[in-house]
Amino acid sequence: MAMKKSDINILIVEDDSFMREALSAAVKRRGYKAVAVAKPDEAQSIVKIKPIHGLIVDVMLPGLNGVDLVLKLKENLIEGAALVLISGIYKDSMFIQDAIKKAEALNYYTKPFDMDVLLSKIEEGLNDYIEVPKVDLHSLLALPFASPRERRKALDHVEEMLGYDLPFVFCILMDAESSGYLNIIDEKQNIYGITFANGMINKVDSESTSIVTKKILISHGFVTESEFGELGPKKSGGDLLKNLISEGLMSPHVLGVAKVETYVSELKKLIGDNKLKINFVPDRKIQPDKDAVDIGALTQYLHQMIDEKLPSEWLKSFYSTWLGHPICIGPQFADHINLLALPILTRAPHIIESFKKELTIEEIQTQHPEYTDEIFYKALHLMMLRKMLIFEEVKRVKNIDEHINRLKSIYDEIKLSNPIEIFKYFGLGDNPRSTEVGRVYKEFAKSHHPDALPPNVSGEVRKLNHELFSKVTAAYDILSNDEKRERFNNEMKQKEAERQIKSDELVMSSATLLGRGQYATALSQLEKAVSLYASERCLLQYWWAKFKASGLTNAEEISDIDKQMKSMSPHMRKTALWVFVSGLVKRFSGDLVGAENDFTRAIGLEQNFMDARRELTQIKANKPTKMTAEDILKGDLSTVFKNLFSRKKGA
Repeated sequence: MAMKKSDINILIVEDDSFMREALSAAVKRRGYKAVAVAKPDEAQSIVKIKPIHGLIVDVMLPGLNGVDLVLKLKENLIEGAALVLISGIYKDSMFIQDAIKKAEALNYYTKPFDMDVLLSKIEEGLNDYIEVPKVDLHSLLALPFASPRERRKALDHVEEMLGYDLPFVFCILMDAESSGYLNIIDEKQNIYGITFANGMINKVDSESTSIVTKKILISHGFVTESEFGELGPKKSGGDLLKNLISEGLMSPHVLGVAKVETYVSELKKLIGDNKLKINFVPDRKIQPDKDAVDIGALTQYLHQMIDEKLPSEWLKSFYSTWLGHPICIGPQFADHINLLALPILTRAPHIIESFKKELTIEEIQTQHPEYTDEIFYKALHLMMLRKMLIFEEVKRVKNIDEHINRLKSIYDEIKLSNPIEIFKYFGLGDNPRSTEVGRVYKEFAKSHHPDALPPNVSGEVRKLNHELFSKVTAAYDILSNDEKRERFNNEMKQKEAERQIKSDELVMSSATLLGRGQYATALSQLEKAVSLYASERCLLQYWWAKFKASGLTNAEEISDIDKQMKSMSPHMRKTALWVFVSGLVKRFSGDLVGAENDFTRAIGLEQNFMDARRELTQIKANKPTKMTAEDILKGDLSTVFKNLFSRKKGA
């Protein structure tokens, strides 16, 4: 979703403290939030607590290289987060290209690098998240109920504009029921004065106003050339229309038409690709004339101005900052329903139905390719100026599926967890201090509090966010309160004891099953036992069952089992069970000599360990041997005959 720069989080993972601080300061100077860490595990905790929109990751990190870290972080990262890699060691071009491709980075910078260049590259990737600041004037398109003072104040920030903006300015002043003088100077230093009274135009005055009025009156046949001659030089200046009426040369009934057409003709001259300097001077004392032009009378001419004077390229640029914002029906839609019959709107059939669906500009144009930019933007502009339509202030959430998936991912991880497990997921230890819990919760709440959701998110997102936030809040409530935490700890101890008893019962019964060779049944029981309480004996029997039931061959999994076994207590490592499972690890790793030694040791520790004897016999049976006379005299008869017959068979 679109956000202010100050709401965008950029994660810096750099173990060099000097470089980390320099990057953090540079990111903050650009207006973003910097989250700087030194270790990969700290980064993995951060992405679970808060959304990260951009990353600067050093490739050379302690314990885990930056590229592999990024791949792990992506499990919880926002899709499309802007990433750049940095390094002072890895400078080989082939390595750089491979790292960029693997991590899907925007670029890779070798130290020393230009900080501004790096941050500019990050900002390119953040374009979809950054809300482009709108000038105060444009912000009124999303504020239908802005007060007259707010509307006039929007003009205070504008000293220069293009002539194409003038219809918008007229509507702002007229809708705000402004009274005062709008002074305009064009590029040729021609001065125009427009007098407003309670939102109506009393007068438009320029050096050429009298000439324009005369042409309009003659073209309509309201006054002839000879009648103008009767006025004389003195009365041909000043308020020409009033002078004509006072002299009886023109009917007062045509005054309104003459005024409107004169004003429109003068204003049209200003609308174009020319820079104008403007200044509005309020004056509440001005009262509207009896024949002042109101917004209703001006609207049909406003339609002409838009249709004839505003190019689609400019309109497209004008609305570019509103891409992604849903369009809604405005407060004056019903008041101006008659505008729907104007050509600008009839050229876009069914466009009103699209606007009523609260779609964005992009969505409407995708669904209706028949609307050219010329047709679409002119219809949109007319309805926006008359407040028949408005924009929602907040952009529609970008890639809503991605947002939902991230919430689901976090919720699925913690929904069955207790308070300690929830905060372990966020990177804390087994017994976190209340201050640590508070710090993590505060960071989590900044990004996931229901009040932080934009108003246009779906009910599904709101519900999911509420469930997630409630779960974490409940955990925080327990761990931050001494009395509740003590009660929770006592309950956990009781449950832990109950689980341990149940796990021990399953371990004992599965030992019998293992001895009978019923490995699949034993594995099923031991999986339950491990989930309840994973004692060292439980784990050893579980691995034993897994090796025998599934013929485990995954090298990575076998290596992990080996590491866990070596970290067990010294007492357990001296037992026959531990040595036996060590033999299975070696056997399934292909180390038959090591396996044979372990099975032999296991038998030495426990003479009746029949499974160890079976494993040892199987290894020896499969090991090629060469019989000697001494072997025949000293060997076990069954082994001797087996070898003799197998040699004869192979002969």
